[in-house]
Amino acid sequence: MPRLQAYGLPDSVGPIVFWYNKELCERAGVDPSAIKYWENLLDAVQKCKAAGVIPIAVGGSEKWPLQFYPALLMMRILGKDGMASAYRGYNGGFAGPDVVKAWRLYKELCDLDSFQDGFQTMNTRDAAAFFHDGKAAFHLQAGAWVLTAGRLYAADKKGLPEAKLGWFFFPEIQGGQGKANDIFGSVYGWLVSRGAPKETVDFMKVWLGKQTQTKLAAEGLSIPMVKGTAEAIQNPFYKAIAVEVDHSGWMDQLLGRETGRIFNDEAAAVAAGARSPEEATQVIEHSWSKSRI
Repeated sequence: MPRLQAYGLPDSVGPIVFWYNKELCERAGVDPSAIKYWENLLDAVQKCKAAGVIPIAVGGSEKWPLQFYPALLMMRILGKDGMASAYRGYNGGFAGPDVVKAWRLYKELCDLDSFQDGFQTMNTRDAAAFFHDGKAAFHLQAGAWVLTAGRLYAADKKGLPEAKLGWFFFPEIQGGQGKANDIFGSVYGWLVSRGAPKETVDFMKVWLGKQTQTKLAAEGLSIPMVKGTAEAIQNPFYKAIAVEVDHSGWMDQLLGRETGRIFNDEAAAVAAGARSPEEATQVIEHSWSKSRI
């Protein structure tokens, strides 16, 4: 059977950033603007716990929200070149010393009981509702989603207003090669088959054209991939993210269906205390090494 030829057409992006509840951070004595390095985040978690504030909301039952943590820590430590080297199997691949270090830091966060009770059985929607209902100080998730769909899952269907929200990039690692605006996120788009009718192509030209995408940007409906649309964005959160972000696709997507699933499984296992960082990275590397052959 001949393979279907298709073309990918990027539409918009959903960068992963830390969102925070200003009121809860103030109650805990946490200054989110000072969270620049990993140690600052751990300190903020401990201050929240001391003040009786749940630090971080996460939907652990679906596992992929947990993979943001080890993946971003890997990015912060290795940088883009180091990530590319691990991808190719150099320096121990995904079981190399720097990768193991990232997973150890992730376990350090998990060992502080940073997430809400029952996070392993809570899905992504319920975690967003938990955050928007004002029950946790932080939420690591796609920015565009948190401000649109995420709010709809709150008890009042409105969620936290922008006056009570803020965001910051996932913190850097002292001595690491990655920068704060090196982040993972969704790339939304369309797949169009080679044999698609002319009307499909005509629609794509209009929908993905600068005029239409500028209107969507101005309405705050998305962060378009089309160049030259950032200046039309009115929402200050979207605008800052659109201007500052250096973007890459999610780790589980970059590794493909099989190893990506394993990466997510291992992130959940480490969070549950069922797997050590060393064991997790070995499992991931073993799976990915078969893809390199």
